[in-house]
Amino acid sequence: MLNNIRKGDCDCCPKTDVMLTPSLFDIHMMQCDDCAAKEARTQAAQQTIDAARKLDDSIELKADIFNAATVSFVELEAAVMNDDAIPADQKNYKVAELADERIKKLNPVIFEAEEALLKLKNERYMWIEQTQKVVAKLRVDHQAKFKQYNMNYKPEAPSKKVKTVTPAGPSRKVTFDKAAVYAAAKKYGVPAAQVQSIIVSKGLSAEGAAKHFAELMGLI
Repeated sequence: MLNNIRKGDCDCCPKTDVMLTPSLFDIHMMQCDDCAAKEARTQAAQQTIDAARKLDDSIELKADIFNAATVSFVELEAAVMNDDAIPADQKNYKVAELADERIKKLNPVIFEAEEALLKLKNERYMWIEQTQKVVAKLRVDHQAKFKQYNMNYKPEAPSKKVKTVTPAGPSRKVTFDKAAVYAAAKKYGVPAAQVQSIIVSKGLSAEGAAKHFAELMGLI
C-alpha cells in the first residue's frame, strides 16, 4: 500500500528531497506541493470545460435556454487560461473553439424556438379574427367588454383625464454566502465559481447548487 505523504524526489519536476503527495491522475506518481497545486488548477479547469460541454449538450427547446443555465463565456475563458495542460500559444484558439461549439449548439435551438413562436402567433391571429366576427354580432353594451376585438368600437370621451402611475416592481437580486459557496463546492469537489453561477441563474442554495453541478459532472 502506497503512503499518502512521504519525502523524496518529485516525479513531475527536478525537485529532490521534498515532501511528496500522490498525483490526482496517477496514484503511482508522487509530486511536490508546487506540482500538486498546478495539477489541481488543471483539474478544476477541465471540470469547468467538461461541465460546459455537458450543459450545452442538454440545451433543449424550453425555458431553461433563457436563464443562463450554461457556463458563461467569462468562466469558460478563465478555465482555459488556468488549464496548464493547454500550451500558452493555444489557449485563445481553445477558447474560440469552445465558443464555436456553443454557438453551433444554440443555432438549431433558436431556429426551433422562432418556428414555434411563429406558429403560436399565427394561431393567435386566427383566434383574434374569429373572435372579431363573434363580437360584431353582440349587443352594443356587450361589445364594450370586448372592445379590443371590435374595429368599429368608439368609446365615449372621458369627462376628466385621470393620470395613473404604475409603480415599478423591485428588481430581483440574488444574494449568497461566499463561505457557504466554498464549503459546498469543497464538499462535492466542484469549482466554487460554477456553484455561484448556478445560484444566480437557478436561485438554488449553495448546497443545492453544488450538488446539482456534481450530478451534472457525474460525481455523485
